[in-house]
Amino acid sequence: MALTLSPPAGSCRGLADYHVHSDHSADSWTSMRDYVERATRLGLAELGFAEHIDLDPRDYGCGFFQAGRYLASLADARQAAGERLVIRAGLETTYQSAFAADLRQLLDAVPLDYRLGSVHFVDDADGGANIVEPPQARDYFATRSEPEAYAPYWAELRAAVDSGLFDLIGHLDVVKRYAQAAYGPFQAQRHAEAIRDILQLAVQRGVGLDLNTSGWRQPCAELYPAPEILSWYRELGGEIVTLGSDAHAVEQLGYGLPEAAELARATGFRALARYERRQVRWVDL
Repeated sequence: MALTLSPPAGSCRGLADYHVHSDHSADSWTSMRDYVERATRLGLAELGFAEHIDLDPRDYGCGFFQAGRYLASLADARQAAGERLVIRAGLETTYQSAFAADLRQLLDAVPLDYRLGSVHFVDDADGGANIVEPPQARDYFATRSEPEAYAPYWAELRAAVDSGLFDLIGHLDVVKRYAQAAYGPFQAQRHAEAIRDILQLAVQRGVGLDLNTSGWRQPCAELYPAPEILSWYRELGGEIVTLGSDAHAVEQLGYGLPEAAELARATGFRALARYERRQVRWVDL
């Protein structure tokens, strides 16, 4: 679902971008202060830094995150923002069942407003891969059938929801990012049983969805999750959704947030979720 995005100036007024990566993530070089200035110009109400945590030694980001440095930069960003902007503390954890105990210990040690769980790495009988980083991702999909490639992803995503570690699931169907080169455009209905099972569990556990607009600037040209999946979540009783640009550079901040908010409204959501000390606060759409 490709959209024509509104001009950035003023279009994000009053919204919150909860999926932002600064130079505390291994794949970003942008300071928190630069984001604060951009967010203020855009009129954002809240800015959530969800830095990457990767524990698998095969991941280039493994060991990069340092909690003390992150918390110090957050304090500095809050001072810079003053009363113009609320700064929230989050982390985006690459969930892998093999590292669940270590993740729990790490997350429990950092005072956060919200925890975002994502699946970036899958393991299978042939070794698996990081499915969001080329060329690993392209090789992974090129050497497997669609069911073979997707099944480990859905299984790990379900485990992430079931772990009790997270408030939100990040970019739920991000597996489609590089898969479409091998299988064509993503068809959610082909995976409906697995996806609906994950969504039902998320509803039961009070886990929300990150409406991640980065898909609109990537080859799939579609929100993560796809509008059909968002509709399923709502039909199953899901209420918790946040907006996130998945910005890794300052010019990406706020990208597509008004359109994502409108899509949520059209899907039947009455409010967007925001977090403070891991408690949901509702803001009417």
